[in-house]
Amino acid sequence: MRIDILTVFPEMFQGPLDFSIVSRAVHSGIVEIQIHDLRDFTESPQRKTDDAQFGGGSGMLMNALPIIRGAEAVRDMALESSQVRIVFLSASGKALTQSLARELSLAEQLVLVCGHYKGVDERAIEYLNGEEISIGDYVLSGGELPAMVLVDAIVRLLPGAVGSLDSVEEDSFYDGLLEAPRYTRPQTVRGLSVPEVLLSGDHAAIDAWRLEQSLQRTKERRPDLYSKWTKEHESHQEALEMQIVHSLSVNPTPVSQDASGVSIRPLLADNVGARKFHMRLFEVQPGGHTPHHEHEWEHEVYILQGSGAIVSDEGEMEFKAGDAIWVSPKERHQFKNTGAENLRFLCLIPTMGTCT
Repeated sequence: MRIDILTVFPEMFQGPLDFSIVSRAVHSGIVEIQIHDLRDFTESPQRKTDDAQFGGGSGMLMNALPIIRGAEAVRDMALESSQVRIVFLSASGKALTQSLARELSLAEQLVLVCGHYKGVDERAIEYLNGEEISIGDYVLSGGELPAMVLVDAIVRLLPGAVGSLDSVEEDSFYDGLLEAPRYTRPQTVRGLSVPEVLLSGDHAAIDAWRLEQSLQRTKERRPDLYSKWTKEHESHQEALEMQIVHSLSVNPTPVSQDASGVSIRPLLADNVGARKFHMRLFEVQPGGHTPHHEHEWEHEVYILQGSGAIVSDEGEMEFKAGDAIWVSPKERHQFKNTGAENLRFLCLIPTMGTCT
């Protein structure tokens, strides 16, 4: 990838891009970053890049022509086959998100234009077919600092830039949620201890705990993200059911039967909704019920067919086909078929644990 930055203050980039992940990626040849002085593309004897606004108004506006010339020049420096995206850092732009950073990381070349003063002549954006991106709902003196933020967010997603892909995938926002709390040595800091589950060595339990903490933190701190995540998560149910039907018809798996006559069919789904699961498909005859279960992990149950009730420590709750139920960890529960047809439901745990 190649990133070209157009700015009237190139000196600002001396330092921030010379350390840590971005610097290593540059020296490893993963990304090429070039800083260009917009004043080199003006025809003004005074090397001016701004002027007063038409229609009046306080503050100076950056001229369109130096930006257009600069963008064209750096675009011509790249390979002809290069797919170039021109980005204007602007408080009026769409919000920078992790998904947008991932999208931009796939480009062959990015040209970042750092606005300044009161902004940029709109014709520069129109002529270059540029896109505007904002790093937040606040105003800075120029686009230089947002450009640094954008570069860091993009470069760390490039293959080889970060030592472990798992580290990137566990970041906040990567799967739409805030990251769970993290701990390192020593085990106790001024009376504050590491949660016991993280010391257990039980990776399934640790994954479940981190997901629970991630959900809780997102719900408390970013209810907007939590609402979006839950809606998207619910939309996976239809795709999940189609996957189950396909699995049963194309690649049937062995069916076991417990002492109560409940049939259990194990299914494996590596990825559903950007998470890993183990699944068990249960089928209970009319009037039948599952044994009481108690699991270490919070898990989900999708009711695929029939109706019934789940009996737990918190009481009895009725359900019907299409319902999704969350079962709390270490909560004793039992599913009863109260309908006239077979009850089929899917037990699904977002870890590599089992559901039996």
